[in-house]
Amino acid sequence: MTFRYYSTNRPPGYATVPDGYTAIESTLKKDYVTPQCDILYSFGWVEYENELTFAQIFSFELLPSDRKTRARYLIWRNEGRTETCVDEWLEYCTEVFGNCDPEQRKELCEYNLSFEWAYTALTGEKK
Repeated sequence: MTFRYYSTNRPPGYATVPDGYTAIESTLKKDYVTPQCDILYSFGWVEYENELTFAQIFSFELLPSDRKTRARYLIWRNEGRTETCVDEWLEYCTEVFGNCDPEQRKELCEYNLSFEWAYTALTGEKK
């Protein structure tokens, strides 16, 4: 199994991504479609045999290809950079979504996309 990460701020290459990658593609900035059909605007991608830590992803300004990992990472990045904050945020989002009707869920997602990412990360459903 490989783990793909997209480079959103510069072409991936020497010293712009962590060492140890198994595959790399560097291009002019364009859209990439992830395996889960998300579109990410990036300069290319890099693959590893093992997952990178959130700190590595953050340091090299990458985004994980996998939707669940990306959701957890974005929560980690935006809410305090600890695993505890990720679990607390996902628990909060689950509670909020559980108490909303479909129209309210749509409004929440439009207002704050991290609600949608968190919900998707927990349930596997895209709202």
